[in-house]
Amino acid sequence: MKRRTKILISLGLLDGLPVMFLVVGLLYLNFGDLSRHRPFVERVLSKALKRELRINGAFKPDFSLTPSLMAEDVTLANAEWGSEPTILAIKRLAASVDLWSLVSGPVHIPHLEIEGARGLVEYNADGLVNWIF
Repeated sequence: MKRRTKILISLGLLDGLPVMFLVVGLLYLNFGDLSRHRPFVERVLSKALKRELRINGAFKPDFSLTPSLMAEDVTLANAEWGSEPTILAIKRLAASVDLWSLVSGPVHIPHLEIEGARGLVEYNADGLVNWIF
């Protein structure tokens, strides 16, 4: 064992490392600029929906006991056979979720605001609706 590690163990500093990482992580989630994670959020949601989702305006996630999200100019791509490129366009979306409900279920959304929403429902020649993902 390295001498430095022995010194840290004797001082009890290594015992607190997991707690320190947790505190640093929580501070980042609370005070960091989470808007820079927009491309990651777009990628994950696009993959889950099997359609391209874009957040073209402001994006402000906030992590707390009730995490919230505000996004502007959100679009969701239509089916390949659709008559228009987007199936859904939202001018502004704001929502919050009860953190514990994500673990215990069912998911509780205490706050949801949608402004300027425009959705498109259409069927192809085989009777398939564009909202089936």
